[in-house]
Amino acid sequence: AHKAGFQLGNHAIGDAAISTLLDGYEAALREKPVDDPRFRIEHCSILSPELIDRIEKLGVIPIPGTTVLDDMRPVYLENLGEERVRYAYAMKTFSDRGIVAAASTDAPVSGVNPIVRIQMMVTRTDRLGDEIFPEERVSLEEAVRAYTWNGAYASFSEHEKGSLEPGKLGDVTVLETDLRSVNPLELRNVRCDMTIADGNVVFERN
Repeated sequence: AHKAGFQLGNHAIGDAAISTLLDGYEAALREKPVDDPRFRIEHCSILSPELIDRIEKLGVIPIPGTTVLDDMRPVYLENLGEERVRYAYAMKTFSDRGIVAAASTDAPVSGVNPIVRIQMMVTRTDRLGDEIFPEERVSLEEAVRAYTWNGAYASFSEHEKGSLEPGKLGDVTVLETDLRSVNPLELRNVRCDMTIADGNVVFERN
């Protein structure tokens, strides 16, 4: 697929799967060097510092679902332990390393509402009110960008969408209030007033 010019995106959650996938990406680039392949890893969940180093070096784009920590934080800790979960959905580490990570809701496995996931990225506090590695918190602006521009960049579409600029697609979500005015722990309660797709109103709340 790489030789044929396709962008590669593969699903890998565990550290062994991610390591194997990175081996494949490295081999593909050795056979056909490309300046900006933007290889993707959907989920890219259980990471180590060594795997993060490889991701940064290759310019790989993680597509993390912080959703999973909101829904299943106790399960992750019980089954994997704190050490292996330390870099799960590590948005701050990605940002600090210059790694572009595009957030995902992972619907329908988890809920589709991205505002809930934005709250998780900003607070690193799950639906039960428990924290998990708060050092991975990011700013509200970084969390919104993960769902907008970063997502467009992950599919080579940043010149067409991902930000509100003249000439780009008119894809807009209008919320009932400014997210910056809301207590971060209450972001999940903010409702959507209107959704516009390609310049057309496709949803409007009564």
